[in-house]
Amino acid sequence: MLPPLQPQTIQEPDLKIWLQPTPAKGPVWGSWGLGLMGMLSILALLFIALNLEALLRMQDLASANQIVSLAPALSTPTASPDTAAVYSFPTILPGVVTTATPVLATATPAPVAALTPNNTIAVPALGISAPIQWQVPQTESAEKTALASGVIHLDQTALPGTAGSTVISGHSSDYPWSQGQYKSIFAPLLKIKLGTQIILNYQGVEHTYTVQKTYEVKPNDQSVLKQTSTEQLILLTCTPLGTSARRLVVVATPTTP
Repeated sequence: MLPPLQPQTIQEPDLKIWLQPTPAKGPVWGSWGLGLMGMLSILALLFIALNLEALLRMQDLASANQIVSLAPALSTPTASPDTAAVYSFPTILPGVVTTATPVLATATPAPVAALTPNNTIAVPALGISAPIQWQVPQTESAEKTALASGVIHLDQTALPGTAGSTVISGHSSDYPWSQGQYKSIFAPLLKIKLGTQIILNYQGVEHTYTVQKTYEVKPNDQSVLKQTSTEQLILLTCTPLGTSARRLVVVATPTTP
């Protein structure tokens, strides 16, 4: 036989505990969202830190283009490049009437100076100017060493002024601790437009090219090194900025010998 139930006395504090509403839990996705935003912020800061030089170069290019677009057109006076008027006044003697006769003297034309230093590449519209290391072997170690001193001409590709493809490669971005001052020299190429002028100075002779097309390939695509029967220039650099996922290919054809 079960023992009789004993009456229980409920105190006021017990009632408060029982009647207190259960606090609502926040949505689980809220904490996940905050964590994701924090992770993205860290990645963004890391990207900026690793590619600061290239980003600054791109910003300088954008600022320069804006200044050029806002600058008013300035007219310059036209001067005769070939002749100059020289007036000769003879000594005036008493009682003698003389007249001044203008004498035209032919000016000696000044020698035309080269636009670029010897063995360099220049893309004036993008502010690119760098020395070229010629005929660099196509090995990782040789290319890495040579890229610290400028851009590189890949061995077994044509030289300027000859039939075939002259292939020039350069960094668009590299690690901040890497050696050399040309770690982002080709970053502005990501903004290059058709019709842009490129100048190669090879052994004191300037070769001018005009950009005809741009496209992207995979890093291991060797088709860009294929030689052609006609002269052309190919510039290579990594894209998108801060990665080596793809290669930007810029194809230009000669406009002057």
